[in-house]
Amino acid sequence: MKSMRQHRLFFWLGPWSKPWAPKPKDCIQELVTLPGNAGEKNRLSRLRIFLPRRAPIGALFLVPGFDFRGFDHPELYRLVCSLCQTGFIVGAPDIPDFLHLCFHRRSLADANTLFQAFVDSKYVSFSSVGIISISLGSRLAFSICARNQREVNNLTTFGGYYDWKSALRFSLKGRGNRKHDPLNRPIIFAALQDDLPKVSDQSRVTEAWVTFARRTWGQNSLKNMKAIQKIADDWQTNFSTAAKQLFEQGLGISSGGDELVDNILDSSTTLSWLEAAEDLAQLKCSYLAVHQFNDNVIEYEQSEELAKKAPTMTKAECILTGLYSHGARTLPSPRSISREIQQLRHITRHIVAPE
Repeated sequence: MKSMRQHRLFFWLGPWSKPWAPKPKDCIQELVTLPGNAGEKNRLSRLRIFLPRRAPIGALFLVPGFDFRGFDHPELYRLVCSLCQTGFIVGAPDIPDFLHLCFHRRSLADANTLFQAFVDSKYVSFSSVGIISISLGSRLAFSICARNQREVNNLTTFGGYYDWKSALRFSLKGRGNRKHDPLNRPIIFAALQDDLPKVSDQSRVTEAWVTFARRTWGQNSLKNMKAIQKIADDWQTNFSTAAKQLFEQGLGISSGGDELVDNILDSSTTLSWLEAAEDLAQLKCSYLAVHQFNDNVIEYEQSEELAKKAPTMTKAECILTGLYSHGARTLPSPRSISREIQQLRHITRHIVAPE
């Protein structure tokens, strides 16, 4: 039975399957709403639970990446439906701060609370579940695994990271001849707002960076400095001189921004909660780190390092693929198709029938 489900998931996760991908109507959806913590009553967390229309073979908790679209992102929603149609009960949590493009350590607590709500729900009767994470969601996934060791039976990370400072630096300015996505830069500046030079319009500058990201993410035609400069020129911000300079450094169209962030990362502890090493060291389940070899958001070496630094008692592996990038999937070249097919089979086997 699991072999058949594995073949089905293999087909649906491939880039060739889009015309036949599972539809939302193929799954039953339930919504669980959790209140915010004390003092944050208006900050609700949502957990969507997707139920297969046949007897389930297991349960998976899918931790999203740092994206304001959350599970409304078409590729992520397609993944949920594919896993559900394979026979899994799927927990799809909305991480409030991720949706608002805000870096905050409370996301760790939010993720653990939502995971507990999933495994304690009336829909999940399995003694343990699998976890899949996307991009920055790997940090939350390691936290969940460290605190719920008996309830997690396997982990798969897509595009995760080990060294958060190195990951942010690459996302900010690339490395050597490797291209990076320049549209992520403003969010890094927004995350470090408390450590940046103080300007009179600080809150408006931060709001403008986040708005810029919402308007531009995922648009390949805007991933160049000429397009970014045009957007900045058209933006009637009415900032003070100092605030305007900081805003443009955050977009990468004024000099000095790289050095500014480098100095902050060397000395600040604002984002120290992104450090994953301690939770990774407590990993007990089998682990597969998947990464696209030309990822322009997080370098593939980050996943290699995750697999290398995982405890020796765990079965940890890393797969580099050309199929999945941040927010999209691509067709393999004729030369690499055989290798990519074998790797996709390995990925689906790990998810459906972990050892």
